[in-house]
Amino acid sequence: MPARPKPLFYETAKCVALYMDPNVRLQLYFRCPQFRNVHRSQTLRIKDLKVRPENFEIDGTIYKLGVITQYTNKPNRSLVTLSNSGGGLQWDLDVYGLPIETRNETRNMPDDNEQVAILQRQIKILEEKLRNKELQPDDIKRIKIKIEVARWEIERLQTRISKSPPPYRNYLQMTVRTGEDIKLERVVYEKQLKLTREYIEKRVFSNGNIRVRNLQIGEDSYAINLVDLIENGSVQADVEPLFRYAPQGDKVKPLLSIREGCLEVGVLKVTGNVTNALVSLQKVLSSVPLKQLRTVHQPFPNDPIIKTSQLVLIVGCWPFTVLSSCPNNRTHIEATLYASNNQFTNVVNKWMESDMSVGTYYSIGFYDVYYIEKDFFMWRKLPGAQSGKNKETRLTIFPECVIIPMKNDTELNVYFNEANEEEREYCRTRFIVKMKWQPRGYARAGLLTLLHIDSFIFSPIRISERMTQPPSKPLFYETSRCVALYLKSTIRIQLYLRCPAFQTIHRTQNFRVADLKIRPEDFEIDGTVFQLGILRHYLFGNVPESTTWKNAAGGDRHDIDKYGLPILAQNGQQVPTDAQYIEQLEQQALLLERNGPRSSRALTEDDVKSHRMDIERKRLKIQSYELRMRNEKPPFQHFVELAMTCGEEKNSEFVAYEKTLQEIKDYILHKIFTIDAKGFIGNLQIGDDAFNRYLAWHIQNPRQLFPINPVFQAQMAAQNFFMPLPGLVPEVPPVFQEQPRVADVVPLLKLRAESVEVHRLVVTGNIENALASLKPFRCETPLKELKVSAQPYPDDPVLRTAQLLNIVSASRMIQIRNLQNSRIHFDQLVCDEQEFHVFMRMMEEAETMRYYSFEFSELKDLNFLVKRFRNLPGAERDDFAEIRSTNLPKHIVIPLINQKELNIYVEETSMEDTKYCDTPFIVKIKV
Repeated sequence: MPARPKPLFYETAKCVALYMDPNVRLQLYFRCPQFRNVHRSQTLRIKDLKVRPENFEIDGTIYKLGVITQYTNKPNRSLVTLSNSGGGLQWDLDVYGLPIETRNETRNMPDDNEQVAILQRQIKILEEKLRNKELQPDDIKRIKIKIEVARWEIERLQTRISKSPPPYRNYLQMTVRTGEDIKLERVVYEKQLKLTREYIEKRVFSNGNIRVRNLQIGEDSYAINLVDLIENGSVQADVEPLFRYAPQGDKVKPLLSIREGCLEVGVLKVTGNVTNALVSLQKVLSSVPLKQLRTVHQPFPNDPIIKTSQLVLIVGCWPFTVLSSCPNNRTHIEATLYASNNQFTNVVNKWMESDMSVGTYYSIGFYDVYYIEKDFFMWRKLPGAQSGKNKETRLTIFPECVIIPMKNDTELNVYFNEANEEEREYCRTRFIVKMKWQPRGYARAGLLTLLHIDSFIFSPIRISERMTQPPSKPLFYETSRCVALYLKSTIRIQLYLRCPAFQTIHRTQNFRVADLKIRPEDFEIDGTVFQLGILRHYLFGNVPESTTWKNAAGGDRHDIDKYGLPILAQNGQQVPTDAQYIEQLEQQALLLERNGPRSSRALTEDDVKSHRMDIERKRLKIQSYELRMRNEKPPFQHFVELAMTCGEEKNSEFVAYEKTLQEIKDYILHKIFTIDAKGFIGNLQIGDDAFNRYLAWHIQNPRQLFPINPVFQAQMAAQNFFMPLPGLVPEVPPVFQEQPRVADVVPLLKLRAESVEVHRLVVTGNIENALASLKPFRCETPLKELKVSAQPYPDDPVLRTAQLLNIVSASRMIQIRNLQNSRIHFDQLVCDEQEFHVFMRMMEEAETMRYYSFEFSELKDLNFLVKRFRNLPGAERDDFAEIRSTNLPKHIVIPLINQKELNIYVEETSMEDTKYCDTPFIVKIKV
């Protein structure tokens, strides 16, 4: 038996607590009395805290409180089940399950008898609508749900009228959800929902200092039309004052019952009314200023939290006039609408009249230089405006700076550039226009050299000046090993790559990754996507517009030669010559020019631009083929970009393009996962995110490339649709191909034998190729779940020993009859008469304790299958147990040979079943 781990000393435990996942730390605080003093004494660090009207979320774990209903003498109604599974209701109920109205609401509400009569009339109207034969299936379903809701409310009202004890009870349910993992806690519903929610908030957030990197207040999406909602006086009776559209003043309570002055926030995101959010923070927020405040345009209060923020980001696309009332001296607007001459002049005149201080800095994001040039045309026309250069623009590819004289010996400098790494933290567009107030004479007016606008240029990394802070005390070696186990995988990777002292610790400690997704074009580790692309950099001259857009989108995702043309696999098939490619591309370009842009609606500027770039792309390809034929040096170079994206954050690294993309990808994965200890992967996905639902058919009928048929291609070209010539589509690695290529498959990760343990494996393509890529390094521990598309299955121990085999798309008996797994789930089964009899013969031959399940979204399909089982000789059903409102039995027993029986259970999908089944009904078959 392994030796019990030694307990941590108090000071060591305090150090470990700082680096623990906040949700794990909270669980320890609630359940471990010895840890409580440690928790209270150390700052709780949270990366992402989201406070929504119905729940709050801490680093991906959602905590939701709601009122649920549970029938005591019969199964729950489907509507009750649906409401309970969503976390329950967010308002208080009486014992009959009806909302408790306030006094103001009670005056305007009809009594129970009147309400019943109203609902009965509504049901009659809805039933009349159902008789309309022209209704769509979705409309019928929607009306039936409305009828069921009305009948359920009538039942509760009649119970209250008769003062009978209700056949159900209400409970308070706390739902804690992390990804697919759900934990539930229930108590008797005795106190108001508001009081219970405040009690939970105090338990979680009122124990000490809290440091939050990103705090969100409000729903996930921004209320872009907030100004209209405030002016129209939208009513939100059941919404907490903090989340209402209009300012609520003293009605707003301190955020999450946090203690006064104990909250430190880096980035604050307010998706609704910022006044209410700031009132909730006034007492709890520490004196440290915000790094960013993100919100929508609205009437801003004169609040010190706004004034002292390092940056205020106004989300969305707004009129240019918004700039006349910026709430902070450093304000960025994501995008603006086109401004007329009058609007433009009015904003600048207001700036002229205002006492704008040196250092005031506004900025706007732009996607295209074309629109920037339109704005600069108006800047240049302003009275006293001059073109020149300043310190920031002098050595850049966009040197122009428009200088406008302002009051008090100041001037306004207007210029733009490509957003650099620091600016990409808040600017999602490629270009950023900056408006800065400087001392008079800061910029120099004069003649500008007309430079070519380069679409892609590599510049050295700018290191921002940082305030000096006292260095933190280093961790001891053993403590660091303990901390490494609880570090987020992506943070641990960064520490390993950049901190030499941490490399030994990383190699000797087990490496845990919750989610690893390896796709043909990228891979993803715990939400961070690593993607490689080849970018083109022109050495001189103008850069084509299509190249600009392609670089911005990440460049080529497959290997190319120095001319930018794909490197094709030599599979023995005949590939057209460069001259043939040029001929076809010339025809396509000429047809595009002749036919002009096309659209199913009215042509827009974007349609014209897209058509122009289509022609340009074909001309560039022709130029590349011609250069290759003449063996001339191209006027550009290629670089590889490694883009690391996590949510809205994106970081990039660049290297010269000297090795293939697959070699670079293998090197990166090898660098990350090569350790002396074991790697543990919770969920491993091989292939694209979407399952290939026609994989079995494609394996039996391999896809064929289109032949070179001039007549067919001419017909397609006439509609501006062109088929690729054979060989134009680069080959994907064997592990991702549809056909079995076991002999050609290389290891997915080049690691030592039995060094990685996988709990759940998802293969969206060919299972043989995927298992061959895992064999060299995977441990023999059985998988908890293997999720695959329907296809011919190999006789492989990994497949045989999986605790749950989850098969996506329609499966035939010939594909599954040889599977030896004791637990198999199907999301769809081909079940005609012949297939059904084959399935029953398979059940006769199956060993006992075999367990199969099928999911159903439509009641008619479920009814059809149950009817087949009920019609089998000797079938017995338990009449006492039926699924409510379906008349379907819950349990059918069918005798088999050799003293066996087949038990069929028809159930509504439970919480436990939702881990692998996402439909309302599930059929479980046990031998």
